[in-house]
Amino acid sequence: MQKNDSSSENIGRYGDLFNCITSGVTVYEAIDDGNDFIIRDINRSGEKIDQVKKDEIVGKHVEEVFSGIRNFGLFDVFRRVLKTGKPETYPISVYMEGHVFHWVENYVYRLPSREIVVVYDDVTEQKKSEEALKEREELLESVLVAAPIGIGMVVNRNIKFVNQKFCEMVGYRREELIGNSTRILYETNEEFNRVGKHHYKRIETIGADSFETQFRRKDGEIIDILLSSASVKSLKSLSGIIFTATDITQHKRGEHALRQSEQRNRKLIEALPEAVLLFSDDGKVVNCNGVTCRLLGYSREEIGDRRLTDFVPSDFSGKILTAVNGIKPKQTIKLEAFAVRKNGETFPAIFRMKTLTVDREKHLLICLHDASHPEM
Repeated sequence: MQKNDSSSENIGRYGDLFNCITSGVTVYEAIDDGNDFIIRDINRSGEKIDQVKKDEIVGKHVEEVFSGIRNFGLFDVFRRVLKTGKPETYPISVYMEGHVFHWVENYVYRLPSREIVVVYDDVTEQKKSEEALKEREELLESVLVAAPIGIGMVVNRNIKFVNQKFCEMVGYRREELIGNSTRILYETNEEFNRVGKHHYKRIETIGADSFETQFRRKDGEIIDILLSSASVKSLKSLSGIIFTATDITQHKRGEHALRQSEQRNRKLIEALPEAVLLFSDDGKVVNCNGVTCRLLGYSREEIGDRRLTDFVPSDFSGKILTAVNGIKPKQTIKLEAFAVRKNGETFPAIFRMKTLTVDREKHLLICLHDASHPEM
């Protein structure tokens, strides 16, 4: 009886093709009506993938060589294909056999001789790469969610991605931002154009830039923003920009309030009728009023960085330093001594002194009165 040309014996006619393809190919003969299968052939790629030798496994029962094939689920596929004649693809799955661990994708079909052919590929490296990429993406997503600042990406000034913190900052939902121009974030065309002209030019030149601007929230509130951006190097041209946005509104308001407070304090000090000096913790003058300059004969430039001992005769230095060191918190002390002007002239003076904290640093405040004139 003549054998069918599609039998495993005739696969040998195409030996070069059979052994040169990168996919593994194994041929099985069904016995006992598909309750078992005998290995009849395997190509070189199959030997490499399964880490077996052809002359050691051909003729053996499938479970003698691949003991985990039933648990893997492929044995049932063999039986279905044998019965129906319909090819099946078994999706990418993990196969373990002893020390062999790999991800494989199988395609199973039946020959007219009723032999079963399995074509399979080892996709372990692909799966490792996919899993590593997934892990990196999950890590990045965690960072973006946990970050206390707004993060996003724009391409040609169109918003492609923003994290939840950015949405909360500007009051828009993510779907209201994605795909829109960044113009939605600016109060005026002038500010939008200014950022585009200067900020993007610096990014093009040096690859990154940080600057302050203002955004208009969805509810109309204007907030101060510190915007830091960098170009995405993987893009072919300068169009992709990754940015971080920090709401510095409260900080700016604090700076403004501090400047106003400093201005009020300067005006108040200047309005006082007696000399006022403020010394840092290291003993240098950090502020004074005009009366001080006129009383002691120094210009503002000259008086800066001078020490308390420069304004008293040398024989009074020890007495006044001892008094200063003895000042208790919230205590004001009064000391009668002599002061000395720039020209060396001395005069009786009354020193009122107390310590205070400015910007978390200890300072000494002295009100100096010329005792040769009656106190006001």
